[in-house]
Amino acid sequence: MTVTRDRPDSSVEQRSAPGSGATGVLAGRATSLGPEAGRAWGTMRVFIPGRPRRPPLPRATRRPSGSTPVTNRRLPYYYRPIRPRATSSVPPLTRETAPDRLLWLDGKTGVTARGAADFDGATQQLSAPSNAAVQIGDVDCWWALWVRLDAKSVERALLTKWSGAPNREYQIAYNPIADRLRLAVTSDGVSSAVEVRADAFGSPPTGVWMFLMAYHDATADRIGISVNGGAFDTTAFSGGIWIGAAPLTLGAFGSGAGRLDGQLDQVCLGKAPTGGIGSAAATIRDALYNGGAGLPYSGISAAQRAAWGMVAGWTLDEPSGNRRDSIGSTTLVDTASTPGVDGIVGSPANEADPVRAWTDRVAGRIFSENAVASRPIYRSASFLNLDGANDRLSLSPGPVVGNRPAFTIVAKVRLDALPSGSPAVIYTEADASGGVVNRLAVSPSGNVVASYRASGEPLVSASSAASLATGVDAVVAVRRDGTALQVFVNGLPSGPAATIGAGTSLAGATARVGGPVESAGFVPLGGRIYDLFAVGRALTDAEVAQLSS
Repeated sequence: MTVTRDRPDSSVEQRSAPGSGATGVLAGRATSLGPEAGRAWGTMRVFIPGRPRRPPLPRATRRPSGSTPVTNRRLPYYYRPIRPRATSSVPPLTRETAPDRLLWLDGKTGVTARGAADFDGATQQLSAPSNAAVQIGDVDCWWALWVRLDAKSVERALLTKWSGAPNREYQIAYNPIADRLRLAVTSDGVSSAVEVRADAFGSPPTGVWMFLMAYHDATADRIGISVNGGAFDTTAFSGGIWIGAAPLTLGAFGSGAGRLDGQLDQVCLGKAPTGGIGSAAATIRDALYNGGAGLPYSGISAAQRAAWGMVAGWTLDEPSGNRRDSIGSTTLVDTASTPGVDGIVGSPANEADPVRAWTDRVAGRIFSENAVASRPIYRSASFLNLDGANDRLSLSPGPVVGNRPAFTIVAKVRLDALPSGSPAVIYTEADASGGVVNRLAVSPSGNVVASYRASGEPLVSASSAASLATGVDAVVAVRRDGTALQVFVNGLPSGPAATIGAGTSLAGATARVGGPVESAGFVPLGGRIYDLFAVGRALTDAEVAQLSS
């Protein structure tokens, strides 16, 4: 019998003489691996569960002269040091440890949205019922927003809680008579408004994004307004801001008058900031204006939110419909299909936001799309959902991967539906004519197709034998190794390798995720992309399998 037991300080082998029982006298020594190294041989008695005890040997009835009686002698076990079993010290390849990384678009990070609400000046507005968060009273408060005026021939309401008497509370709007942006408030909901105008800024231009901040100082009995981080214009106002029942409205007054022809982005409201608005206003203004770049809500720390007294905030990144409150719980209801357009302040994408940009984790490259209608939708389960019609993200100039004799591209995807008529593009580096191509796509039958054409060479494709099913996650890959192009599906080589030319020039290519660069012959992908990863070497089959697991 042989029993092997691992110990922190040594590895030993236990042996018994043939025919021995389950108990015995053991002799052993520790190896030099542990603190017991060099200990003298010793003995110990053991019992191994599950084995019957051997009956004691019978007492000797005779013995030779001068010998010692043998009573219940047991045969020995003895320890002998052995080497530990060899184990693999090479960890599996991961996206973090892969060599020669070129590109990593990861759905878990680097996905940003940048949207704004676009009002037509005729029917569109966003509103929420009156509630405690947006009612003011005689307390310090402030409002901030980004606005772009498309037209200013008439009064244009930006942010209001203002209906007919007795529900006139506060309004931020464009005053066409004075040709100024203004803050107006009342203390009783009925009287004429007290107004402060942004005279220091002057006439607001059209077609240009502007940052506006206004405040009410209940201690100093003043109201103020600033545009683009400039000095505050102020005027006296006492009695506090009336608390009424007017809805909070973006793009119009509560009555529907004064509709905005223009866009709004990053609208927020705060009350009772630490130390009072008199001392906090400039700090809040400078931080939110951020030198003209704006500050997304994700860039505002928890300590800042608390100190500034933030109670509501809307990124307005949604493509349409209701707009969520990123700070509080005041949802703005879309009453007339107010669309989303490209905004001024980017922020990490939330559930269902159109994706403005996807940043590469390796070198910080940004794949982006300006048109909101062509942006993939972000899902909080860490993937981008593409509609199969026109969604895509691009990087120009490219290429990133294909201009080298060896590379491997790996992508995790899911098809919502098989493409119709033409292959759907997962990733491509190509020019508009298809004169240069490095493409990974899915055919109408679900086969994975990799194509390559360097400048001046013929187009060659490799196709998988396996096909992708709809509604199922899959990892697809392509490997170029010199003149060999091989497709993989779920970590395994699939289909024969194709022989391509030795050229590497993809001059003039644009890199694109989710859609073709070529004007014909290919269609956008309908489904999910979880991540896209590439290295500048031909990985082994085993390494591709590890990245696909």
